[in-house]
Amino acid sequence: ALEHDPETGHLQYDFFLTHCGDKNIGSLMEELSQLEGLKKLRFR
Repeated sequence: ALEHDPETGHLQYDFFLTHCGDKNIGSLMEELSQLEGLKKLRFR
């Protein structure tokens, strides 16, 4: 799960929220690739 951090203004990846949910490895990999995309956008 991606969460907005009000202190930094950045999106944070909530590992525990994601893994407490009922997710399979496919949706996890998809979420991680989306996170990589957000990182690239943030630092571009």
